[in-house]
Amino acid sequence: MRAYLAILLLLTPIHTFACPNIAGRYQCKIARDTYDLDISQEAANNYSVISLNYEGQKNSNLYIIDSKSRKLSDNEVSSIDYIANCNADRIKIHLFGDLYEYNYDETEKEIIGFDSKLNFIKTKNSQNLKIVTTVEFTRQLGDVVTKAPSTENCTRL
Repeated sequence: MRAYLAILLLLTPIHTFACPNIAGRYQCKIARDTYDLDISQEAANNYSVISLNYEGQKNSNLYIIDSKSRKLSDNEVSSIDYIANCNADRIKIHLFGDLYEYNYDETEKEIIGFDSKLNFIKTKNSQNLKIVTTVEFTRQLGDVVTKAPSTENCTRL
């Protein structure tokens, strides 16, 4: 029986065990603003799925955590892909693609490159969460705007 369990554990993908459980309702603070964030999380055979629902948002953002490139949006406003993975204390989501900006009469479209990294960090021995975000925009003329990393401290409610 022990040999069977050992073999079963060896055959189970490592990243299933590696993702921290960040499910819950949080109140997050960034600079002087606060907002509520609901996170649900499910483990499947070879991946995890998290759903982020920000205060006032109609639809949740759903991410499959399996280190594969996936499409998040593809519409008249944006074409964004993501790769999500995790380790023992954090879930990492890398968003990348294009945002479309139109002039006032919508006759011209500018494509703006978008690259963002989100790290959901579970603090040891705590139910709280820290979210560290970096964002970079690249305009068609080559201008690159990088926003300084922001840190949001989230307290579990």
